[in-house]
Amino acid sequence: AYAIFLTRDKLMKNANEMGMLLAESYAYKEENRIDFYTMLLGLEEKYLVERIESQEDEENIQEWMTSFSSNLNENLGSDIIDPYAVINGKIIGANPWDGDESYDYENSNWYQEALDAKGEAIYTDVYEDVITGKQVITLAKSFGDTKNVLAFDIALEKFHAHQNKADLPDGSYFFLFDSHNNV
Repeated sequence: AYAIFLTRDKLMKNANEMGMLLAESYAYKEENRIDFYTMLLGLEEKYLVERIESQEDEENIQEWMTSFSSNLNENLGSDIIDPYAVINGKIIGANPWDGDESYDYENSNWYQEALDAKGEAIYTDVYEDVITGKQVITLAKSFGDTKNVLAFDIALEKFHAHQNKADLPDGSYFFLFDSHNNV
């Protein structure tokens, strides 16, 4: 009986340890995905700042953003990122939309959070995009000593376009939570 207890105890410890290792592995992969998107935001920011400092007009900046977005999404293999920026009080998007001139970005969470973060990248919780109606996450960052902000909208359905290569065991799941502990 004691041998059965020891074997059962060892099996339980091994299963618990394996579960923890799997959870840590998936958490690490999600952190890498977030770091990757943050790195892309920083890369676009550097090019965007160069264009602003060289006093390119809005039309050239918009064309460059469209080209950058197209090349980036082509390399990612999917239209994952939709970049836009508030530059000198005006929204300039890689994919302009009807009504962008009247959009109240100043009161949006992504804009306010980016300004409050003072140059650090922020991720919003999931929300419904007013243009597409899709569930999106916005990655945003203010830059310079102005109220300029660069943002990426990432549709929730595209956030995991590059799925983890490792499959979970049958009957296993992992969940991501936002800052309000919502799944």
